[in-house]
Amino acid sequence: MENMEDIYVEALKVSNKISERAIREAIKDLGLFAGAKVLDVPCGIGNHISWMLDENDKVNITGIDIGKKQLAYAKNLVAEKDPDANCKFQENDINKLELEDNYFDFIWCCDGLWPGKLLSGYPHLESALNNTKTANRPFRENGNPDLHILRTPSWFKKVGLNKITVKSYAADIYNVNPDMFAVMPLLFQMFWSQAKPEVSEEIWQKYTDIINPKSENYLLKDDCYTGLMTYTTYIATVEK
Repeated sequence: MENMEDIYVEALKVSNKISERAIREAIKDLGLFAGAKVLDVPCGIGNHISWMLDENDKVNITGIDIGKKQLAYAKNLVAEKDPDANCKFQENDINKLELEDNYFDFIWCCDGLWPGKLLSGYPHLESALNNTKTANRPFRENGNPDLHILRTPSWFKKVGLNKITVKSYAADIYNVNPDMFAVMPLLFQMFWSQAKPEVSEEIWQKYTDIINPKSENYLLKDDCYTGLMTYTTYIATVEK
């Protein structure tokens, strides 16, 4: 069986290609400035760091991820792109970070907290899968609701940051090239491969049927498939 980290690396290659336009737009709106200290967590395979460097190659970036293979890929990607880039990488768990207060100017958390619609035509099935612990990691059942990502503005206000902007970006999945369609099932595996114990047998059978390329119900069998990935930025500006 293929290692989940290998699956995750390959899936990120796919999802990053799909979302590149939206992510680059979001990065552009950040207003990265020379010397800015940026935390990217989880940094995945490093594409977002690479795109930040395209926006401003004078930033200082710290990339953190729990996956050894993701980090190895990210390090190689950045080193090949810009050997002089001021980037460092750490292996750590997003739930167990111990970081210096008032150090970073920007915190980037993207593709670690999943928002999107991938199983077009099967909203109830996708809803059931998304209601599992696997799909909602790193959030825990009965966790503190104030720690949910959509409550980010309240985090800012607690530390005295009141000039807040919120903006969402969409990455549409439609009419993508055949090679990308061929590996899109890796995305499904990344999000829901471990959800089986938490859903009914009926749900799991339907899910495995529509993601099976040999099935007549295969979700990606024609060019009418569409999907959606969304991203939201929360920016708090320090007034001087």
